[in-house]
Amino acid sequence: MEQWVSSLSLRAKIAQLIFPPVYGDGRNRDEALALARAGVGGFVLYEGVSPRATAELVADLRSAAEPKGIGPIVAVDQENGAGHVVMGATELPPEMAFAAAGSTELMYQAALNAAREGRAMGFDLNYAPVADYTCAQVGPVESGRTFGSDLCITRAMLHAYVRGYNEGGMRTSAKHFPGRGGVKPGPDDPWWCWIDKPAEVVQAEDFAAFSSAIEAGVDFVMTEHIAVPSITGDWQPACVSEALVTGQLRQKLGFTGIITSDDLWYPQVCERFGAEEVAVRALLAGHDVLLKPKDPLATIEHIAKAVADGRLSENRVDESLRRLLTFKTKIADRPPVDPDLAEQIAGAAAHQAVAQEVADRAVTVLINRGNTLPLSRQRLQAAGTLVHITIAKRAGDRLPDAVESELRAMFPGMPVCFSTLTVDEGVTEASAEKLLTSAKAAGLALLSVAVQRNRLGDPAPLGAAKAFAQRLTQVCDVVLLSHGNPYVVPELPGIAAGMTSWGEGGWFGNRFVSISSMLRVATGELAPRGKLPVAVGEFPIGHGLEWSL
Repeated sequence: MEQWVSSLSLRAKIAQLIFPPVYGDGRNRDEALALARAGVGGFVLYEGVSPRATAELVADLRSAAEPKGIGPIVAVDQENGAGHVVMGATELPPEMAFAAAGSTELMYQAALNAAREGRAMGFDLNYAPVADYTCAQVGPVESGRTFGSDLCITRAMLHAYVRGYNEGGMRTSAKHFPGRGGVKPGPDDPWWCWIDKPAEVVQAEDFAAFSSAIEAGVDFVMTEHIAVPSITGDWQPACVSEALVTGQLRQKLGFTGIITSDDLWYPQVCERFGAEEVAVRALLAGHDVLLKPKDPLATIEHIAKAVADGRLSENRVDESLRRLLTFKTKIADRPPVDPDLAEQIAGAAAHQAVAQEVADRAVTVLINRGNTLPLSRQRLQAAGTLVHITIAKRAGDRLPDAVESELRAMFPGMPVCFSTLTVDEGVTEASAEKLLTSAKAAGLALLSVAVQRNRLGDPAPLGAAKAFAQRLTQVCDVVLLSHGNPYVVPELPGIAAGMTSWGEGGWFGNRFVSISSMLRVATGELAPRGKLPVAVGEFPIGHGLEWSL
């Protein structure tokens, strides 16, 4: 390692600390290969179009990389499995589903599978787990993306997650320090969030969760553009805060691994600190890796000038380089990328089965008045027509069609009445009356709600659709299936029964894998077992109704 530190030029050293993005759809392939030849230390891969194409791209990056002997780290944000990043790979429910299922063994197995899929495509590092602590008093800022508000569950899941990834051949990075699970919009600019808690509470909750991740053995910790004035006495976000990065994460929490920034290209970050200057400030704060600066080559030159001007020492650059090279020795024996193997392993049926088991065990029933559930065949046949109404947040959501398809497969000979409303478009009175008449005649309606929370606002933004749903509860028994957002359930107190799954889609976990899980719970084919890992309205942590079949 010291041979590399002493032989590399200053610009080559700095380049190793830069991790730009590469897109699997080919949009910046030539640029990425040029940056590999320029000696950047790693890449973050997004939007893989298939396991084979992704593996081929990673192989090309490795082949192009300079200097020879120090290959690039290929990182991904596969929070919800490799399918979060690459089409055709296995996409998992979010972290909170694992917490609701309450099984560290499932967490370990899913992480092991995800790492094997990623490893087969050439991935070295997962920018996960999310170690943020969800603060129930603030609301579901990160939704199902965290393990919740129970630090004991969080610790156990983090240990299982990291162990699975390590054994599967990938390494991990906890994020988003100092913690994004209970932030508020900044008083001057809502984009710049902050943690509004006394210092001792931050340490007991947010920092305690990251301490568990460090204890579990994460190799990286990612910081976020978040301020904690109760800790630092100022409004500087962690991306440039020496007090948070070095003072808290490095010294007080004792993290000896690699500290990476989050994305540095954001317009708000560039405007406040300068597109290249923010990288200098991040290094001065104590970061080792600079994630996705707006212009990687310009950033290298700007950092070199800061060294020449005496604002940043070369020793500081060397310190981070040594940490990065130490990490690279851990992955030095990685096998060549084999596109055939990637195609075989990614999305394997056994891996999909684990994802389905997590979804099944995570379904959490919050309300079941008068033992409405499970719905018997006799009750469904007595209704005459199966009435299913979906409230989606906006038009174009694919989930209502997927639910309809699943229901038709479950009840092939039964007359059905399917309708979809959207929060954005609302519902006309004529349409509402027609739906209410059908539901009243059946005496029963399944109400699917696919409405994601507003991240820093309303946790259950139903809009005018809420009034319609309340009217529906007055004419028939309503069984509510909330697809990924538990906060909808207490917003509709008149329902006969209500349950939730945990995926909201995209960064917030696989929604579709839980559709059959909730329908099977509702119709008595699957016993509910999920428990809330976070307080939801009147329902405390640990609540979740169960019954045997």
